[in-house]
Amino acid sequence: MIDNPHDDGKSPVANIRVSMARLEGTVGSVREKIDGIEGKIDRMESHIDGRYVTQQEFEPIRNLVYGVVGTVLLSVLGAVIALVVRGGS
Repeated sequence: MIDNPHDDGKSPVANIRVSMARLEGTVGSVREKIDGIEGKIDRMESHIDGRYVTQQEFEPIRNLVYGVVGTVLLSVLGAVIALVVRGGS
Protein backbone atom coordinates (compact mmCIF):
# COMPACT_ATOMS: atom_id res chain seq x y z
CA MET A 1 0.00 0.00 0.00
CA ILE A 2 1.27 3.50 -0.88
CA ASP A 3 1.55 5.93 2.00
CA ASN A 4 -0.56 9.03 1.46
CA PRO A 5 0.60 12.00 3.58
CA HIS A 6 -2.94 13.41 3.49
CA ASP A 7 -4.53 10.18 4.71
CA ASP A 8 -5.45 10.59 8.36
CA GLY A 9 -7.42 7.38 8.66
CA LYS A 10 -10.78 8.93 7.68
CA SER A 11 -12.92 7.59 4.92
CA PRO A 12 -12.50 9.05 1.41
CA VAL A 13 -15.89 10.75 1.71
CA ALA A 14 -14.85 12.42 4.96
CA ASN A 15 -11.60 13.58 3.37
CA ILE A 16 -13.54 15.02 0.43
CA ARG A 17 -15.88 16.86 2.80
CA VAL A 18 -12.92 18.33 4.68
CA SER A 19 -11.34 19.39 1.40
CA MET A 20 -14.62 20.95 0.24
CA ALA A 21 -14.93 22.89 3.51
CA ARG A 22 -11.40 24.24 3.06
CA LEU A 23 -12.15 25.20 -0.53
CA GLU A 24 -15.36 26.96 0.50
CA GLY A 25 -13.38 28.99 3.03
CA THR A 26 -10.78 29.84 0.43
CA VAL A 27 -13.43 30.83 -2.10
CA GLY A 28 -15.07 33.05 0.51
CA SER A 29 -11.83 34.88 1.26
CA VAL A 30 -11.10 35.29 -2.46
CA ARG A 31 -14.62 36.68 -2.97
CA GLU A 32 -14.02 39.22 -0.18
CA LYS A 33 -10.77 40.31 -1.79
CA ILE A 34 -12.45 40.64 -5.19
CA ASP A 35 -15.23 42.73 -3.65
CA GLY A 36 -12.59 45.01 -2.12
CA ILE A 37 -10.80 45.35 -5.45
CA GLU A 38 -14.08 46.13 -7.23
CA GLY A 39 -14.77 48.87 -4.68
CA LYS A 40 -11.33 50.37 -5.24
CA ILE A 41 -11.83 50.31 -9.02
CA ASP A 42 -15.20 52.05 -8.65
CA ARG A 43 -13.61 54.78 -6.51
CA MET A 44 -10.78 55.20 -9.03
CA GLU A 45 -13.24 55.51 -11.91
CA SER A 46 -15.24 58.21 -10.13
CA HIS A 47 -12.02 60.03 -9.25
CA ILE A 48 -10.78 59.90 -12.84
CA ASP A 49 -14.13 60.97 -14.30
CA GLY A 50 -14.06 64.17 -12.26
CA ARG A 51 -10.46 65.21 -13.00
CA TYR A 52 -9.59 64.23 -16.55
CA VAL A 53 -11.01 64.83 -20.00
CA THR A 54 -11.41 62.38 -22.84
CA GLN A 55 -9.24 62.53 -25.95
CA GLN A 56 -12.28 63.65 -27.91
CA GLU A 57 -12.79 66.62 -25.56
CA PHE A 58 -9.07 67.47 -25.66
CA GLU A 59 -8.64 67.37 -29.46
CA PRO A 60 -9.73 71.02 -30.16
CA ILE A 61 -7.32 72.32 -27.50
CA ARG A 62 -4.49 70.21 -28.92
CA ASN A 63 -5.19 71.51 -32.43
CA LEU A 64 -5.19 75.11 -31.19
CA VAL A 65 -1.88 74.70 -29.37
CA TYR A 66 -0.27 72.94 -32.36
CA GLY A 67 -1.48 75.77 -34.61
CA VAL A 68 -0.06 78.50 -32.35
CA VAL A 69 3.27 76.70 -31.94
CA GLY A 70 3.46 76.11 -35.69
CA THR A 71 2.79 79.79 -36.38
CA VAL A 72 5.46 80.91 -33.90
CA LEU A 73 8.03 78.50 -35.33
CA LEU A 74 7.19 79.57 -38.89
CA SER A 75 7.63 83.22 -37.87
CA VAL A 76 11.03 82.52 -36.31
CA LEU A 77 12.12 80.54 -39.36
CA GLY A 78 10.93 83.38 -41.62
CA ALA A 79 12.89 85.91 -39.55
CA VAL A 80 16.06 83.78 -39.76
CA ILE A 81 15.66 83.41 -43.53
CA ALA A 82 15.07 87.17 -43.86
CA LEU A 83 18.29 87.86 -41.92
CA VAL A 84 20.25 85.48 -44.12
CA VAL A 85 18.84 86.93 -47.35
CA ARG A 86 19.45 90.56 -46.27
CA GLY A 87 22.99 89.84 -45.19
CA GLY A 88 22.50 90.02 -41.42
CA SER A 89 22.59 93.79 -41.12
